[in-house]
Amino acid sequence: MKNLYYTLFILLLFITSPSYGQEETINELRCDITLNEIKEKSCPIDTTAKAAYLIKSIKYTLKEDDEKGYILMKHVHKRIKIYRQEEVDLGTIVIKYYHPKEGKKETIKDIEGHTYYLDNGNLKKQKLETENIFETRKNRYYKETKIAFPKVNKGAIIDLKYTVESELLAIDFISFQEDYPIKAFHTTIEIPDYIIYIIKSKGEYKIPMKEKKVEVSSEDIGNPLNPIIRRLINNVYTFEDKNIPAFNTREPHIYSVEIYRPGIEFELARIYSNKYRFKDYTTTWENVSKTISKHSSFGSQIKKGSYYKEDLEKVIANCTTDEDKMNAIYKFIQQQISWNEYVGIYSDEGVRKAYKEHEGNCADINMILTAMLRDAGLDANPVLVSTRPHGIPTFPTLKGFNYVISVVHLKDKQILLDATDSFATPNILPFRAINWEGREIISKEKSRWINLTPKTYAKTITNISLDISHEGEIKGISYHTLTNHKAKRYNEENHLKSEDKIIEDIEQQYPISIDRHKKQKLVNLNISKEIFQFHSNKLHSEVNNNIYVNPLICFNKDHNPFKSEERFYPIDYIYPQIERYNVTIPIPSGSKVISLPENLELELSEHIGSYSYKITQLNEVLKIESVFTINATTIPSTYYTEFKEFYQKVVDKQKESIGFSKPTPEA
Repeated sequence: MKNLYYTLFILLLFITSPSYGQEETINELRCDITLNEIKEKSCPIDTTAKAAYLIKSIKYTLKEDDEKGYILMKHVHKRIKIYRQEEVDLGTIVIKYYHPKEGKKETIKDIEGHTYYLDNGNLKKQKLETENIFETRKNRYYKETKIAFPKVNKGAIIDLKYTVESELLAIDFISFQEDYPIKAFHTTIEIPDYIIYIIKSKGEYKIPMKEKKVEVSSEDIGNPLNPIIRRLINNVYTFEDKNIPAFNTREPHIYSVEIYRPGIEFELARIYSNKYRFKDYTTTWENVSKTISKHSSFGSQIKKGSYYKEDLEKVIANCTTDEDKMNAIYKFIQQQISWNEYVGIYSDEGVRKAYKEHEGNCADINMILTAMLRDAGLDANPVLVSTRPHGIPTFPTLKGFNYVISVVHLKDKQILLDATDSFATPNILPFRAINWEGREIISKEKSRWINLTPKTYAKTITNISLDISHEGEIKGISYHTLTNHKAKRYNEENHLKSEDKIIEDIEQQYPISIDRHKKQKLVNLNISKEIFQFHSNKLHSEVNNNIYVNPLICFNKDHNPFKSEERFYPIDYIYPQIERYNVTIPIPSGSKVISLPENLELELSEHIGSYSYKITQLNEVLKIESVFTINATTIPSTYYTEFKEFYQKVVDKQKESIGFSKPTPEA
């Protein structure tokens, strides 16, 4: 991606004997809360902000435990001011952390918090009590601590401190920008100099890194005749800033915010035990894939197939081709097992239990799907994916993936499947799973990258016939067809709605009245069709006794969502798409066409997209064709200005009207 700039700093550090950072409480930027802060009505950094971080502070240190070895300590301090009532949900903070039933884990401790609020003009403080803290196990690998602050209303300030103890030595991604402004930002990482990290900068907003060495202690380990001084040295990395603007997530067509969020990443590279002996932690995606595939809750789960043997025989009994088998098995799993909305790359309680109880996480469901496809004689493999909210990992890590789908190879075709979604079809994945590339696990020793980007166009095809009266009343009939991802989205949103509700939604969205509506039954999930007849007196204007009508009536693009002068993130359309409108308008009897929009052809650079607008007249009938095409699923920010201007031209053209003269009254 052209606008993701990663700066790689390889830390070449002088290696000495082991040393350990002292466990400290977090370095507070300010401990007092003033009456003025409570009374503050808007954020001075951004007056439109609904909330702001007064403090965001993190400090990493290391300690040694006789039983657990190295423990990474993450001390967190957050102070949040709420300016708008609609943001009171910020008073509930959820901390998700890795805590498997076995092996190395993370633990939350020392939770401390207060709510500060105004009561009759006085500053009040409410302490966070034990009953406000709820710990739950989300699955076999993760726990979640939910903190519900009391007395949270508009104007309140919540102040939270806690510590995460981690046996993993993995430093979390440090975000420089949040969805709200940050008044004071402070992050310190203090690590012994024999532990080496690779540091990667991400995103547009930068905070300079300050680096220094701190001598923790020194001792003479020699003798009077041969003194040897061992110095215990820590490397200290500091990031400080003030008045940081909010990360702009309001730009249109940003569906993967975390991919672009600015910050810094620390990848554990090497730990020295002495000057010459060390252990490397850097790895490759091949090794990551091997580790996952050999895990007992991954690879071995796909081999367990006895529990579905009889069902599989019934499912494929009447199938004559491999594609028939694939479709039958896929549909069966979609109907057989419900997704519990948990993501993860490992089976939670085992695939056998998920199959028996008809519920499981994404790994359960798609590993069962893969196993059944293989047992039916198909070339199928699991695929490791990072979902859109999870972002795109910048270096090989076991935390890089959090989702599993399946791939089938049929002759020269690669078909992606995700049975967690009842509206997904072959190669039409849920949006969450469409995220650049996935890692196909072919065997315990072999894996490869596969492209997850959709190649099939999602189409909107609308054929409209209009009749225009001399008074400007419009009557029409619309034949509306959606395909692939657009059909999927429509079906998801409307499958439970009544006919009356669908009509109500259309009438609320457009200035028309529906006279009749018919939606096609869900036979093919890749196609959605609806027909409706309508009328309206609100779709025309009169000037000098002439009638002007937009041939696209109310279905045009009425504004340009791209308003910023510059953009630092790609424009994400997720899938290639076409919007086609074909409109037929008989010229009203006794009227003449006095003005027509000019035809228009637009083409973006690099075949990114195009627009075509054509009007033809055959006898007394006008035919209008409008085709908006996006070929590139991701448009780099370097094309933003061009695309913004292109889109504005489309909007302007689709606003243009056809002018008709009114018939001259007979003498």
